[in-house]
Amino acid sequence: MLKIYPEKGIPALCFPFCRWLSGADMMNAEGVAEDYSQVVIDRHGLMFSAEIACPLVQLRLPGKDNPGMNCVNCFQLPWLKEMTNRTPAQMENAERRKDWIERMTREGNRSVQHMKRMLRHLGEFSLCRHGGKDASYTEYSIIGIPAERKAFFAEGNPCQVHYQTVAL
Repeated sequence: MLKIYPEKGIPALCFPFCRWLSGADMMNAEGVAEDYSQVVIDRHGLMFSAEIACPLVQLRLPGKDNPGMNCVNCFQLPWLKEMTNRTPAQMENAERRKDWIERMTREGNRSVQHMKRMLRHLGEFSLCRHGGKDASYTEYSIIGIPAERKAFFAEGNPCQVHYQTVAL
């Protein structure tokens, strides 16, 4: 269990499982869950993103022209985009990271090596986060391969540590 006391915002309780690979149950001091989204994929390659703007839960399916899905710190369904407590600067950062991920996914070969390079990306709208003006930090990075029942896990910034293979 995590007790979260943000400098700005509402204190919350979070009950994560599987180091958040599968998500977490969470409620804040006002009695409602926090907003978040996550990508879910099975071993057959079927995937969707659950976009949860409590109490509203919507599923986003992959686009026909997009070979992958991602979750950044914003809702991607058009009718949920405005349902956030993030600042305009945070939203711009999330949108720019989303655009970069989608471009790199289309341009790359979708290999594990390509995904690792993407997750090590540094720059103004980096995926490997070291603080900076938005004060966001990468705690860990995971590449899951459900069909092979394994994942690649990097504790800390993936630009500084190696991924370890974890298998079921």
